[in-house]
Amino acid sequence: MQVQRWQRYAAWSTLGDMALALPTLGFFAFILMVRPLAWWGYGLVVVIMLASAWFFALALVRALTRVAWNQQALAVALPGRAVLNLDWSALTAVRLRHFGSRRKHEAGRGRFELRLSFIASGERPVVLTFDSFVSDFPKLAALVEAQAKKNRLTLDEAVWEGLAVVASLGEEEPSSLGEETEEEKGVEGDDKNEKS
Repeated sequence: MQVQRWQRYAAWSTLGDMALALPTLGFFAFILMVRPLAWWGYGLVVVIMLASAWFFALALVRALTRVAWNQQALAVALPGRAVLNLDWSALTAVRLRHFGSRRKHEAGRGRFELRLSFIASGERPVVLTFDSFVSDFPKLAALVEAQAKKNRLTLDEAVWEGLAVVASLGEEEPSSLGEETEEEKGVEGDDKNEKS
């Protein structure tokens, strides 16, 4: 696949996750060193530390992941691994999840998570998950929508609607996904004033 431009996750999204995990990991490591705990206390602290370390590792992998696409294929470059090229004809399933209010969902705001399943002939299934912090996410959603129709995939109506909403934001900056517009803030403020 000839790559014209690699896309990455927004730096602030991955750095924020890592900045959250590191202090948590350091704090509980300090607790382990300076304060004696009961056996269940040690177990709880170790579980929290492992979860923080895992969270940090996932954020780091996201920060180093690159993705590119065109009309023929999707390419993903994971740290320490060869570039994975997947033909769109092998796309077999699409899931789209939204994290946020219904109002944000209808406006294409909030965080979206896109899960793609590929099964190439004679190969193992591959499942990839991207969220709306990937650069040019609306363009990826538009291409996935078109390829899903081309492959005649059976998707939930909510998935089709979500893809269409996100794809319609193709002319906007990817960072706008997850941020509130001034109009939305004004509407929410009016709602609060009416309740009070």
